Amino acid sequence: MYIVKRGKLQVVGDDGQKVFATLQEGAVFGELSILNIAGSKNGNRRTANVRSVGYTDLFVLNKNDLWNALREYPDARKLLLAKGRELLKKDNLLDENAPEEQQTVEELAEQLNSSVKVLQTRMARLIAEHTSTETKLNSRIEFLEKQLHRYKAMTRKHKSLQLQSMSQDEG
Repeated sequence: MYIVKRGKLQVVGDDGQKVFATLQEGAVFGELSILNIAGSKNGNRRTANVRSVGYTDLFVLNKNDLWNALREYPDARKLLLAKGRELLKKDNLLDENAPEEQQTVEELAEQLNSSVKVLQTRMARLIAEHTSTETKLNSRIEFLEKQLHRYKAMTRKHKSLQLQSMSQDEG
């Protein structure tokens, strides 16, 4: 984003001949390319050509610095985004059905971090439940194996007694 400190600039058509506007001290341009305006048909590409008329001195505000400032001044952010939407709408470069605001990368990252924390909590709870269930099932299996071992021992003893009883009856 650029701010004219001193001098003159012209906003010109693609042919470089037709002049749409003249920018002077205090004028701003290039804001549309760094605002991430939701619904912009151009994405974040520039929408105008600018050329200097003689010597021009500019202030440059990069995307990160602008967004840092706009985070501190949410009203200015809303105003700047509304102005950007207006400019795009005027040139038929705005999808009217798009949401008013797009989330910034930082907002998306914060939302993702929050979701990750929720998922980590759920995962920890599920792991604890799984561990508890596994412990209970292992105890139950151990108990049933002991019962089966006793049953088999009793069955063998019972068969042995039956065989002894049958051999005594025969003899």
